[in-house]
Amino acid sequence: MKALFSYWPWILIGIAFVVALINAKPIQNAIDFLGRSISYFYLFAVIISTWEIVLRYGFNAPTLWAHELVICFCGLCYLLSGGIVTQDRAHIRITALYQIVSSRIKWYLDLFAMTLGAVCIGLLIHASLRQTRMAIMVWEKTGSAWDPPLQALIKPGISIGAVLVFIANLILLINHLKNYKNPEQS
Repeated sequence: MKALFSYWPWILIGIAFVVALINAKPIQNAIDFLGRSISYFYLFAVIISTWEIVLRYGFNAPTLWAHELVICFCGLCYLLSGGIVTQDRAHIRITALYQIVSSRIKWYLDLFAMTLGAVCIGLLIHASLRQTRMAIMVWEKTGSAWDPPLQALIKPGISIGAVLVFIANLILLINHLKNYKNPEQS
């Protein structure tokens, strides 16, 4: 079991790399579908929050579970939507320097950002795997009065979300390198 948790992300990334070299569209479509589908959990979080407000202030009967469940839904949405945000290049970026440099320097800045992003997300994947394994094996709970096993959902969400971001970043990097134009020729 330990070996499975240690290697599954890298096997998945290796498969994604090979597929991305051939045709990245199916992977991009899957990331897009997951990112758009998971966004409906925000609606569930709003409905649950509204329900809690009505019960708490309208009937003086608060729930034990609403706040934790909303935090779990929003956390999972945030983690699992990282792939589509990376794929659409919708992350916040500081463009003051980027806008004034030549297209050649922009290409190298993009290459640096994608490479650094891949290294950082790769380290996050590596660091999160042990925590994910332990959370699932002990069925880690929150320790509150309700005490649900939400940590056993959130911690794997960190690993899965990081793998999605890594794959989306890898596809961007491959496409960036495929679209390289020699500055001396242009």
